[in-house]
Amino acid sequence: MVVKGVLIDFLAVGVVLCSVCWLIANIYLREKEENHTQGASGPTEDDVEWLYAFDVHCNSYVPVCLLLYYLQFLLLPLLNTTSIFSAILSNLLYLGAFIYYNYITFLGYNSEYLKVITGRN
Repeated sequence: MVVKGVLIDFLAVGVVLCSVCWLIANIYLREKEENHTQGASGPTEDDVEWLYAFDVHCNSYVPVCLLLYYLQFLLLPLLNTTSIFSAILSNLLYLGAFIYYNYITFLGYNSEYLKVITGRN
């Protein structure tokens, strides 16, 4: 179970998610340069690095791990019943994890550090 959580949930899904976020950041979230040479397809100074995108994923994954692995394990006696309360509570845990992941990912791509390394103010 731990191996599945680390290899699949953290690494495999993380590589896919951070690659998608990295592509979106480099294609849609960059400022257009007026004096950029036409036809040059290499990386420019304001490209977001893939490792930075993976670091943002690692930071965003911490609350997901805390909510969906540790807190869910502690609440297992409540969640293991067949009541509407347990269904709502378990769905709220997943909703909270989803919101935290998206919010911290937003903060990572909107950080002052990213603005400094790409030269934006």
